[in-house]
Amino acid sequence: MVKIMGDSTEKRISRILLFLILVLFPFGQLIRISAVIVGNAVTLQPLDFFVFAFALIAIIKRYRLPEKLKPLRYLILVIFASFVFSFLNFSFSQLLTGAFYLLRIFAYFGFFVAFINYLKKDEAIKKQIFDIMIIESIFIGIFGWLQYFIYPDVRFLYFLGWDDHLFRMIGTFLDPAFTGALLVFGCIIALEKYFSQKRSGYLLASVFLFISVAFTYSRASVLALLFGIFALYYLRNKLKYFILTSVVILLVMSLLPKPAGEGVNLVRVSSISARLINYQQSLTVIKNYPIMGVGFNNVCESKVKIFGIGDLSSHACSGFDSSLMFYITTTGIIGLGVLLYVLFSIVKDGMKINFATISVFSAATVHSFFSNTLFYPWVMFYLIVVFSGGFKDSKKV
Repeated sequence: MVKIMGDSTEKRISRILLFLILVLFPFGQLIRISAVIVGNAVTLQPLDFFVFAFALIAIIKRYRLPEKLKPLRYLILVIFASFVFSFLNFSFSQLLTGAFYLLRIFAYFGFFVAFINYLKKDEAIKKQIFDIMIIESIFIGIFGWLQYFIYPDVRFLYFLGWDDHLFRMIGTFLDPAFTGALLVFGCIIALEKYFSQKRSGYLLASVFLFISVAFTYSRASVLALLFGIFALYYLRNKLKYFILTSVVILLVMSLLPKPAGEGVNLVRVSSISARLINYQQSLTVIKNYPIMGVGFNNVCESKVKIFGIGDLSSHACSGFDSSLMFYITTTGIIGLGVLLYVLFSIVKDGMKINFATISVFSAATVHSFFSNTLFYPWVMFYLIVVFSGGFKDSKKV
């Protein structure tokens, strides 16, 4: 069979695409492109485009997942099946936006397959990948500080479909929770690198990223950081230092300035009430569509249909404040069953992944209970890169 793409060509193209993705990554939502297709407002992210281009390599080269990760394919199948099933409940025009979300999921899955194979062939990049992601988080932090000092009052974004925030670091992602999550990941990786290499630069990076997380005033991010550090200390047999670290983190949070606005009040209850209402809505949607859910991702359309509410221009409309609830809402009980089967299969077979990867995923899981973190494009990319870099497989993939 004639090779469509040789290894050297693949490596060159992969490096170019990876470079472009990494350059665009810290700019977050600032470079989003809004378009109207068949009367539906659709957001196009340059990040998605290059991720999709990278995913094409997996198709061209006919790459496969490592044997231990093959059960993940069932998650993609059930997500696709839920969308097809949703044609029974929604019109074609209503499902158009969901189709773009579905395409995005396919693209990131393809990127995962391509990237984990790519790192098998490019050891130089694999050795540097965690340092690269620390740098990405640092740039997110730098942009966040620029926003915090130049535009501390971003309440005007409410009229553009975003949440209104005052004196909080929202960064280029225009959201303190998601900005906080990406900062947390870098903080944990930098701390692990410091433990393994004892280089002060990593410790300084970890401190900078932690202070940046603090100024997001995102309680979900701080909680995720605590759980991520706990996992890291446990794996490193340094659990005796966790109480001291926790005290320092909580002390810093208590000393944060509280200039004005409810958002900087760490004991605020308004967001808790809003989240409980959000959870109740997700349970109602699940009750109405229990078997296969509303389809991926038809959440906003389901809100309009069930509750008679839902601003299609709002960025909060298409999700729920929990990745698990979002997943069950869109794929139903069948989707939950498949998820449990996949997790059981992977854990049963076991796999070798490094401490940084385990700790980052621990933090991401905790964060996902309070935001739709795991389906956020930048988080998906970050986790794919971290998992691929930390995954060890003796077999050829």
